[in-house]
Amino acid sequence: MKDLARVDYSLSAGAYAEEYPEFGELLDGCVWLAINDVVRIAFVSGFAPGDCWERPADLDEPASRAEAISIAAHSAPYIVIESTASAGQERAVRDCEGDETFGCFFVSRHEYQALARDVSQIAAVSLGCLPARHFRRDFVAPALVAFIEGRFAASPLLQPYTRRMLRIESPRAGGAPT
Repeated sequence: MKDLARVDYSLSAGAYAEEYPEFGELLDGCVWLAINDVVRIAFVSGFAPGDCWERPADLDEPASRAEAISIAAHSAPYIVIESTASAGQERAVRDCEGDETFGCFFVSRHEYQALARDVSQIAAVSLGCLPARHFRRDFVAPALVAFIEGRFAASPLLQPYTRRMLRIESPRAGGAPT
């Protein structure tokens, strides 16, 4: 695998509550990150998909925080989920309609707070969808750098398109990264 610290990734980020103002406070604390404007990762708290992830019946009027988060998380192929019970685990979750598969990364509450803080820092300087910072080891988002380098880039859940866009080599058979 390439040393990601030597690859220039542009990062942009935003808060779902700002992106979907009609959902208001239902999305507080949920943020997104885009790498090179093509790879999007949702960071959500209070969401627990099963093996099959059912979309809410009404995508325009969520009935609860869980439904609002589910709608927002459907906007990204990769989802970081706060779940102390499942922290450290990764798994693919498919849409119940069979249309999509999402790569889910479970993190502890402490790790989620650090990641969300780092993503929020990027959002504060990126004005939403405009790339603002480049990915470097000295970037002032240490939790995010550690997550992307140590976990995300090495995951067998990454789709081939993501690997091509981020110039990451494919894992060997058995899921071990090369």
